Amino acid sequence: MRGQPELYRILEELNIPFDYHEHPPVPTVEEASKYWKGIDSAHCKNIFFRNHKGNRHYLVII
Repeated sequence: MRGQPELYRILEELNIPFDYHEHPPVPTVEEASKYWKGIDSAHCKNIFFRNHKGNRHYLVII
């Protein structure tokens, strides 16, 4: 499984500009919006699912 440091390394190798922003988990887009102030970009909702066995993971980005 690839981790966050490897993703950053790949983006840098491909000369793809990026910024990293982190905030605590929030249940709604409205609550998350207070962390977006000053960030000029498109915003999306990320939902992470896992099956009951825990062996399959899904990331849905809306």
